[in-house]
Amino acid sequence: MRFARIGELKKEGVRLAIADAVSDADLYVLGDACRDLSLITGGSGIALGLPQNFRAANLLAHAERAGDLPKI
Repeated sequence: MRFARIGELKKEGVRLAIADAVSDADLYVLGDACRDLSLITGGSGIALGLPQNFRAANLLAHAERAGDLPKI
């Protein structure tokens, strides 16, 4: 587990947790912390920290412009 607290909560039987962010930096940290989770939900801001997880797993290539992304 990338972040110890999430692992601790799982061991305690916690199935749901609520996190908050006050800055974009918090959203990047939260996205990284949720990397190994099956499901997360939240407002649109949570999406800020998630793309890096897909890049790290080689599931999303970096592109300078949206038009440079592969067609799906």
